[in-house]
Amino acid sequence: QIHHIEVLSGAASRVLGPNAYAGAINFVSPKPKSNLLDISIGVGDFGSINTSVGISIKKNKLSHFLSAGYSSSKGYTDNTDFKRYSLFYFGEYNSGGGDLSWQFAFSDKSFGANSFYTPKYPNQYEQLRNIFGGVKYKTKGKISTLTQLHYRANIDRFELFRDAYETPIWYKHHNYHFNQVFQLSSKAWLWTAIGKTTLAANIRNESILSNVLGNTMNDTIPALFDKEGYYNKSDNRLYATLSGEHVYTINNLKIAAGLMYYYYPNTNSNSGFFPGFDLSYRLSNHWKAFAGINTGMRLPTFTDLYYSGPSNIGNPDLIAESQVSYELGSSVSYSVFKMDINVFVNQAHNSIDWVRKADTLKWQPINITEVSSRGFDVSFELNPKNMGLKWINSMTVKWSYLHKETSSPDYQSHYVMDYLKNKIVIGVNHKVYKNISISYLFHYHQREGEYLYYNSIDNTTLPMEYKPYGLLDVRLNWKYNQWHIYADISNMLDVKYQDYGNLIQPGRWFSIGARKKIDL
Repeated sequence: QIHHIEVLSGAASRVLGPNAYAGAINFVSPKPKSNLLDISIGVGDFGSINTSVGISIKKNKLSHFLSAGYSSSKGYTDNTDFKRYSLFYFGEYNSGGGDLSWQFAFSDKSFGANSFYTPKYPNQYEQLRNIFGGVKYKTKGKISTLTQLHYRANIDRFELFRDAYETPIWYKHHNYHFNQVFQLSSKAWLWTAIGKTTLAANIRNESILSNVLGNTMNDTIPALFDKEGYYNKSDNRLYATLSGEHVYTINNLKIAAGLMYYYYPNTNSNSGFFPGFDLSYRLSNHWKAFAGINTGMRLPTFTDLYYSGPSNIGNPDLIAESQVSYELGSSVSYSVFKMDINVFVNQAHNSIDWVRKADTLKWQPINITEVSSRGFDVSFELNPKNMGLKWINSMTVKWSYLHKETSSPDYQSHYVMDYLKNKIVIGVNHKVYKNISISYLFHYHQREGEYLYYNSIDNTTLPMEYKPYGLLDVRLNWKYNQWHIYADISNMLDVKYQDYGNLIQPGRWFSIGARKKIDL
């Protein structure tokens, strides 16, 4: 269902609008090129199963892609089981005047959320249903345009005590939420002798119905997909953006500058301008350098504004957070190796974080005055085949480093100052025999900050620092024609580790799978 993934790092509101606070990730669906049937199945430890079937149909100017999937597991420990159903459809019509595409997606996932939100109550459970639909029309000509309309709905039921097991007297109901997003965006761009000029407009509406989040309604509405649930709170926000960008290229120099104006008719949020500037210079056919200064912003979520629970309380006075990103980097590419390095400094204003001053107080989100981040990303890829090592397919090393400082050191941070400080990934793939290969992937993680270790015996918490850990994953591959068969060993060294908070992760586990493509 995913052809490739695009990652844009750094603040990017001038290009992608509000909430592109620290970048964006774009999942690109496959475009059918022929009539093809794609079937896959995988099984593994903990009763895990993962299956999918997809069909691509292309005829003249019209193409379709339809995929359905199912996955489930009994869980690697108590209350970590899950079931997931998914359906995805993509269609496209290409004509001389323009290209029209449309898509629809549905997913239903239910899972045991052991200790995820609080270790004090480990028997948590959640069910999420997600619906997405969108249509896009792109024209070509002296002035090109792109218009998109999309709708997204999320229906959520959260149980602090799964199946009402040993429910205390103070627990009155499960949490029910129904979020909806409508968005319409349009942009036009023109190529002239002085470069490419783009103008864009976007309008977005976000709404919620809930029995926990929002303002109290006069009426009570039955919850979707649940006879026992109801909604008696709601909220809605509508905002718009206007943006412009110009890209100018002269010889090996490329300059891009733009500006977004964000308008939100709400007294608790600051409308304003968010500019950005990027510069790149190609020193040779193999070496490019770049620099940029960009801004981004993010609205507080409905959870930030309204959530109230046993250990949390919302803050309806939150304002949007913003960030200025300074970036400098270089990319070198030859036939035998490729290297990318990126150094950045981020200055965040009014950052939203859940904090508290003492263990006796509840967590509450506040706007921290200043948060400063600095770090770098380094990536090195080796092509051994061009060095005469034909039995090695690839070798990669990646290192990401991050350091943060805050102007509010007296608070205990739940999110902002809890971050991955060092991440190192080393990958090797080599041939074994003919179409058989093995890939190794080693991860090293060092997380900064601390979490509250929960002692279930005496019901107490103790601040604990995160311990660094290293993981090794191994995959055996066999590929021939349209067949792909694999066997995985995840966490081969059977490391006991916690990725976040009190959440113990699985040890060594095995899985096998097969994928077959059939030309129709």
